Amino acid sequence: MSETYTCPDCGALAVIGTPHQCKSNRNKLQLIEVLRREFRLSTGHVYPDLNLSLLDEASLAAFVRLIRNLDSEKRSAMRRAQLQPWRKI
Repeated sequence: MSETYTCPDCGALAVIGTPHQCKSNRNKLQLIEVLRREFRLSTGHVYPDLNLSLLDEASLAAFVRLIRNLDSEKRSAMRRAQLQPWRKI
């Protein structure tokens, strides 16, 4: 019978010697992937030197919101410029 332990981060039972991935860790990895995808889509570049794993989950979520808000603002400004080319922005 394998020995188990309780993960201090998520409280789940895990078998000693097998890799355990906490739910919070999975959320963090998903947020990092979202940010990398947003960077690639908006700039066309990959930033391998940017160590996003140093940020906590709340900071990563705020960063995702910031990137999406900036993209939304850019699209709104472009739409306004197309609809009203005589107005200076």
